[in-house]
Amino acid sequence: MSLAKGAAGAVDASKIGKGGKAADRASSVLTEPNVPNEPNEPNEPTVPTWVFGYGSLMWRPGFSPLAAWPAVLQGWHRAFCRYSFRHRGTPQQPGLVMGLREGGHCRGRVLRVAPAELGAVLAELDAREGDGYGRHALPLQAESPTGVQTVTAWTYLPRQEHPSYFGELPQERLLHLLRTGQGESGTTLDYLRNLLLELSHLGVREPAWDLLLAEASQPDVWQAKTR
Repeated sequence: MSLAKGAAGAVDASKIGKGGKAADRASSVLTEPNVPNEPNEPNEPTVPTWVFGYGSLMWRPGFSPLAAWPAVLQGWHRAFCRYSFRHRGTPQQPGLVMGLREGGHCRGRVLRVAPAELGAVLAELDAREGDGYGRHALPLQAESPTGVQTVTAWTYLPRQEHPSYFGELPQERLLHLLRTGQGESGTTLDYLRNLLLELSHLGVREPAWDLLLAEASQPDVWQAKTR
């Protein structure tokens, strides 16, 4: 299993935004809302007031959610598949961040946005995520205090045509980026540490990423080879 992937294993990622099955499925639910409504109400339009966090949104959402529930997104898994040119790196020295790739499932958190704040929160999140992601409304299985229920949540999927998207990289290159990436929001190493901590709170173990984090403290083989 590639160390860049989660437990879902190898997948054949479709081209998001280029007419592939993944793009068709992800964009078929909703467009951006004008008037927020409560989700899951019978005979009412399903306009999401939820956001799905699978990376830094889990520990640094940037807003005060009304609720935060564990949730599972089917058909996608998280992976180191994007360069970060801003939050965890720079254009000259990029870092790494997670994205979603097709296949498997992804466990994270759904965050409830106050309906009156929805427009402002989504605008801020769109600016934060940048052009490298597209926002789509996807159904998830959320673990509410009263049991499992389906909610529709805004989910940021990486744009595979964007320069920040790489899909997969050699392990030595990943380690180099982990060691050197630093941007507005901190280092790539801290990003991975925070992610693993959040996943442990959700009962998710990622031994490959634990190993990746441990190996990142070793000498930089990639840098030595490219001198």
